[in-house]
Amino acid sequence: MFWLNGAKDSNDDLISAISSARIDIECNNPIYIVDNRHIVFILELMKYIKSLQNYNYSFYYPSTGLNINPVTRKNTGDFLPVEYINSSLIPFKLENKNNPNETILFIGTIEDFEKDSFIRLMGLAKDLSTNLAGQVIIGFPDYNNLSHEDVVKTSKLGFQDANYTKTVKAVNFLNPIDAL
Repeated sequence: MFWLNGAKDSNDDLISAISSARIDIECNNPIYIVDNRHIVFILELMKYIKSLQNYNYSFYYPSTGLNINPVTRKNTGDFLPVEYINSSLIPFKLENKNNPNETILFIGTIEDFEKDSFIRLMGLAKDLSTNLAGQVIIGFPDYNNLSHEDVVKTSKLGFQDANYTKTVKAVNFLNPIDAL
């Protein structure tokens, strides 16, 4: 279900407003609710990802109960999984066009930058990448290097794997200056 309006500056967050609602119907298929906030998030994130001209991108497909067979499972692909359409984060694999061995795990989030969110997303990125990505980038819509750099540095100190934390950086995906 899409709940969109034409107001240019609208950032309606319908999902938060109805998150505790209960529907008394039987349905064997999932229902995805998409609001302005999530559509804007996806469009802005895709604009940022596509601005990285030296990199090819693909969506990262994490292992779930629906794709457990290693023979048929795809880890990345060109299509946005429907499960991401109302998600608060979207992971990508970025591959350098000139050096396909140079890969980046990019996680874009709809959440504003906070220390706890950054630590949680660093942990998720570590689990997803299993230290195979050369770099991990976490994109926030409001990240400001001048205001948040010290928080990033102290957050990294909480991880024992210093080799991993050296590869992690935060960016603002709404700011074209932050493009790789």
